[in-house]
Amino acid sequence: MTKEQVLEHINKNRVFSVIRDDGTFAPYDVARALIDGGLTTIEISMDIPNAIEIIEKLQPENILLGACSVITAQQVQQAIQAGAQFIDTPVMEMSVIKFSKGDAKVPLIIGASTANEAYESWKLNTLYTKIFPTKAMGGVKYIAYMMRIMPFLRLIASSGISTKDFTEYLEVGAVAVGLGRKLYADAANFQEITMRAKAVKTKLEIYLESTK
Repeated sequence: MTKEQVLEHINKNRVFSVIRDDGTFAPYDVARALIDGGLTTIEISMDIPNAIEIIEKLQPENILLGACSVITAQQVQQAIQAGAQFIDTPVMEMSVIKFSKGDAKVPLIIGASTANEAYESWKLNTLYTKIFPTKAMGGVKYIAYMMRIMPFLRLIASSGISTKDFTEYLEVGAVAVGLGRKLYADAANFQEITMRAKAVKTKLEIYLESTK
């Protein structure tokens, strides 16, 4: 998938499903349940012990598949060899940035917390800048502040965002949002996870329609 195709997919599907190991459900099964619910931008956290295996199993799916929590160039290489189509870092790790933009030539999302880090990410011409952890940094008001002082930024809000308030981040200028455990934590079964995904998809579609 080209950079342009990745951008097109994200523009149409503004929600990233961030899959972590919460100790209740197998991460692969959580991903499948979310895909069944219509959420097709999937990130597999590289701190899951079998993350590479999960990426390999999901790779044939008709989705946009990325690796997140990437902090080393070796993880970049492993993830893209397994089938990841983009890389998402929690921090500005230069070895990851250089390898992703150089040898790997893979779309890159850089994690940032402060205004200075977000600006540095923009100067590096990365795909997007992920504000992490968004909720801890001030939530919707923080994203609104960032966009007010630097409206050229392409921000993804991630961490602590709920299925109930995620459109508020889009309203203040975020390009997309990352939803994690709120999608599957405390669910009774996979059917409930799928229903949560469908509810998010419906809410997103209503929001996008209202902005046309």
